[in-house]
This record gives sequence, structure tokens and C-alpha cells, in this order.
Amino acid sequence: MGFQGIVCSDYSGVSNAYVFDGLFDSPQEAGVAAMEAGLDMEWPSAFGYNDKLREMFAEGSADMSVLDWAVCRILEAKFRMGLFEHPFALEGEELKSEFYQEGDYALTLQSARESLVLLKNDGVLPLSNKVKKIAVIGGKADNARILFGIGFRGGSGVFRGDAPGDRLHRPAGDDPRGILFLDLPGRGHGRHVRILPFL
Repeated sequence: MGFQGIVCSDYSGVSNAYVFDGLFDSPQEAGVAAMEAGLDMEWPSAFGYNDKLREMFAEGSADMSVLDWAVCRILEAKFRMGLFEHPFALEGEELKSEFYQEGDYALTLQSARESLVLLKNDGVLPLSNKVKKIAVIGGKADNARILFGIGFRGGSGVFRGDAPGDRLHRPAGDDPRGILFLDLPGRGHGRHVRILPFL
């Protein structure tokens, strides 16, 4: 593909794979899996790329060539950016002249407009009065707060309909990562249900 940059994690992406998604038995296992998948740098802190991961490479339980490639790509990027010759960031007018060019704002606005996506509604919404139950799929289906990311500490809650009697519940004995149901008793014409998919 010709990509010559480095790959960095989304904010807390490696830790989320361990803490929230439960995909690995330890932070360092999440770290080595991420590095083997091509992740060069973990942000914002070393959760999976930790001291125990370093021990795995030192002991030979992780492939040293994977680490070598990640380090190589990071060093190459630093060389291309001139960080070895000029390790400190630009400031003031020098910074502005390098990074703020005429037409930047217009290009940003154009990019935003061209990236908008209009979803087609084939008559699914508003929901028909005949609909009495909706399946909400996913392990985070009953957690509205997770939509805002791990760092968001605002209000929390579950998805619900917009009238008394609407409730979100999990069938007895169901897998906690399985299906939830939103009951909609006595719904009036044109009522909406606020549901987002969490997979």
C-alpha cells in the first residue's frame, strides 16, 4: 500500500481489549497480540506494552523480530521528522508558519462535508404500532455511557423507549453478553425508540 508511517493505538485500545472485551488473559498478552498485528505504539500509556511484555521478549516467549520491526518503524519516522537533529518542538511564529497554511480551514470544512453519510430510511422509522419488542444485540447494549468512550464521566443509563412502561430487560438465564429485549407496551402513533447498536 506504500504506507511508511507508524501505527498507533486508539485511546486505550490495547487496555480495552483486555479490561472490557476480555479477549486476553493478561495485559502483556494483549500487548504482544497488538504488536504482532502491526501496532507500533500504544497510547496514551504503556498498559499492554509494559515491563512484563519486555520480559516476554527477553525470555524468548515473544518473537523479537516483531519488536525489532516496531522499533525500526518508529525510529525511521523520527528520522524523517528530523527529531534527532531537532528534538524540541517548534514554538510561536515558527510553529504557525510550519503547520498553519492559508486554506487549511476551507480544506477542513470541505473534508467534513464530504465525509458525511446519509442513511436511507426504507420506512423502518418511525416504528409501527404493531412492534411490541425489539432485540438489542451486544455486550454493551444496556450501557449508554459506553458510547462516549472510557474517559467520559457524564451521565449513565440504559436505552429505553420514550413512554412509561417501556423497559429494557435481559431474559432470565441469558448470557450476559447476549440479547436484551426492549418491551414497548401501549405505544402510540409515531413514537420513537432510542436504540444504538453495540457489537
